[in-house]
Amino acid sequence: MRALSIRQPWAWLIIAGFKPVENRSRQTSVRGPFLIHVGRALDGEAHAALMAGRHPVTGEPSKLRLVYPPARGETLPLGGFVGVAELTGSVTAHPSEWFCGPHGWLVANARPIRFQPYPGQLGWFTPERSIDTRPEGSTDEMEMVP
Repeated sequence: MRALSIRQPWAWLIIAGFKPVENRSRQTSVRGPFLIHVGRALDGEAHAALMAGRHPVTGEPSKLRLVYPPARGETLPLGGFVGVAELTGSVTAHPSEWFCGPHGWLVANARPIRFQPYPGQLGWFTPERSIDTRPEGSTDEMEMVP
């Protein structure tokens, strides 16, 4: 399964179901399921906006009913796999408040998985080892993707 690195807190916003579009500089022809990887660096501006109760794209006071984990004293995982989702399209315009272009990659069915440390890469990449895609807290039999 392919993987994509997305900086925190953007990855958390996608996995938590708030952000249906990932802004990128170019289109992609990739479609289907993918692993969500987070790098080791946090997007400081987006993090500060969320901590201040502002929408990280519009800058307006947030109307989202989200509880940002760092606002509760929790840390966001960095430097590994945190979720899976499905890429359903690539657009140059979108009505979502999360779209700021120039291209938006449409994301659906996102869910968290157990955190697994792993070095990231730019662009799409394929992990060199199997990744456990079971949901966080799952005790089901191991579900690995190559």
